[in-house]
Amino acid sequence: MFDLGQFVTECRIAASRQGPASVLEIMRQVVADPEAIKSAVSALSPSASIADAILHRAEDVLVLNATVPPRLRPPKRMVILHV
Repeated sequence: MFDLGQFVTECRIAASRQGPASVLEIMRQVVADPEAIKSAVSALSPSASIADAILHRAEDVLVLNATVPPRLRPPKRMVILHV
């Protein structure tokens, strides 16, 4: 069962102690069970704004509610802005 609070806590600890690679590993473990996430986090409506997608925001970790189609590959050059 997915627990958002526990996920955020684990990510924050990993980010402060081990860095981004360890946060990525936690994320991979969590997304391996998409049904657990679906049961804990409501899907956004198509008219929702990006502000509605923020599940947790802190200086060290940002968690967004985002849906990505299966097998979607990011472009070779992708710019991600952190605000």
